[in-house]
Amino acid sequence: MSRSIQLSSEEIAFLSAGLKQLVPCSRTEAILRKLDRTTRRITIKSAKAKGRALQQMVCEQLSSLLRLPWGEDGSPIRSREMGQAGVDVILTGEAADRLPFAIECKSSEAMSLPAAIAQARHNAENQYWMLVHKRKEWTEPVVILPWSGFAWLLKQRDP
Repeated sequence: MSRSIQLSSEEIAFLSAGLKQLVPCSRTEAILRKLDRTTRRITIKSAKAKGRALQQMVCEQLSSLLRLPWGEDGSPIRSREMGQAGVDVILTGEAADRLPFAIECKSSEAMSLPAAIAQARHNAENQYWMLVHKRKEWTEPVVILPWSGFAWLLKQRDP
């Protein structure tokens, strides 16, 4: 059985020091590696690359589903450059008409849902908002949207 617990940095350091005192074996070394990974933070460059990859995946999937091009300037589906203000996936023209959502992407293991929703709402202006969230252990991203946006999607299927 696997269980998750939360430990402070000091507690992890204490456990690591204690394990290092034990007779070295493959099991203790494996646990030490796991503890070491928990204290390391992802670099900004890696975090941006993860976010960019999710944004591009969303653009590719939307392009396929809507049968519209994505990527180049002037395309109806584009990924916003990292660090720029505004929605992560830019929909214009026919794409925006067919899917009036402000799409925010989060590729994070520890996302604050209320903060992510607040950001999506802020960027939505006069549109519905949609949050696409990906975690390492999930096989695919999940989509979070307000009930009104979900209702709009259902109405499109059966007007």
